[in-house]
Amino acid sequence: KGYENLKKTLLRRREELEELRDENSEADRQISDSLSGNLQEIEEGEDKAERLRTKLSELESSIAKTSQNIKDKEEQLARERLEAGRIQTRLHTIEEMESNYEGYNLGVRSLMKRDLSGIRGVTAELMEVPKGYELAVETAMGASLQNVICESDKDAKRAVKFLKENRVGRITFLPITSIRAGKQSINDKIKDDKGFVGMAVDIVKFDKELANIYSYLLGRVAIVKDMDSAIRLSKISQGLRFVTPEGEIVNASGAITGGAYKNKSANLLERKAEIGDLEKGLKAYNLSIDKMVEELSKLKARQTDERDMFNDLSSDFRETDLNLNRLKSLVESEKIRAEEQSKSLKRVESELAEIDKQTEEADELILKLNNQAEKLQNEIKKIQSNTETVLREIDSIKAETDKASEGV
Repeated sequence: KGYENLKKTLLRRREELEELRDENSEADRQISDSLSGNLQEIEEGEDKAERLRTKLSELESSIAKTSQNIKDKEEQLARERLEAGRIQTRLHTIEEMESNYEGYNLGVRSLMKRDLSGIRGVTAELMEVPKGYELAVETAMGASLQNVICESDKDAKRAVKFLKENRVGRITFLPITSIRAGKQSINDKIKDDKGFVGMAVDIVKFDKELANIYSYLLGRVAIVKDMDSAIRLSKISQGLRFVTPEGEIVNASGAITGGAYKNKSANLLERKAEIGDLEKGLKAYNLSIDKMVEELSKLKARQTDERDMFNDLSSDFRETDLNLNRLKSLVESEKIRAEEQSKSLKRVESELAEIDKQTEEADELILKLNNQAEKLQNEIKKIQSNTETVLREIDSIKAETDKASEGV
């Protein structure tokens, strides 16, 4: 009976251990699942961190490049603004010279500032000379560059009166209604010559109503390529004057004029041409500056966007890195728990094995005891049976003895 109680105790303990084993197995599975999930999340996190690291490196390079582009553009913009300022200053100076008629004689300066009615302007300012021919035309016209064009004879008389009253010099006036000039005809031999450029009156530009004025001034002036052409053509000309782009003049008479002006700033047509060049240059610089300002604005906006993106990605990278560290710490903790759980499970399995062994031994012992008990029981029964037989024999003998006694 004691062994039966032991077996019952072992079976109860086995049930407890099996329940504990199931709990440990479930805990182990949960830890394993969690560990597997965390390891997968770590792998994904490391991939994400690597991608972010690459993007941050690319962005850092792009930011550096954009910053360098901004620096280069700002330096270029400063240079162009400086040059535009220099051109603006030069233009302002020359325009003031023009507005003040500097380079003109006192009479012209005084008259033009007076703003008398009927006065159209100075011949030099009322025509447009193509670039490269300023010196040729200015040399050919000479003092007539300072002739004043007016509407009529009356306007000329009124202006002359002003000059006299103020004693400011003499001027040649060219009334539009009075000046007559025919166009000089030239023979084909001159026109077909390789050194012939054209008649000065056909090269310069002016208002149609001033055609007679400029035909009068330039109608007999031919522009040629060089002095050799001027000399050659002068020998077959019909009273023409030949002038080169360098300002040399060869008259029909054969007289040759040439050299250089000491003070080029007094050259009226070149000064006018310079104003045009400066205005074009200033316009080009201003367009370039506006374009660069726009490009700089775009570059700075791009720089801001890149820096914002860099900050966002840096924040994302830090968050990812922190999460990775947390997961790695958690994995290490789970590995320790898994190891402890495994040890606990092994202990339970070991104890179960020991209980199975003890149960088996108890079963064997109980079986042995039961066999022994059964054997003893059989022996007892046999003894009892023998005892009963003996008792019966005794009773029989006693009865016979009693019977015999009675017969005596």
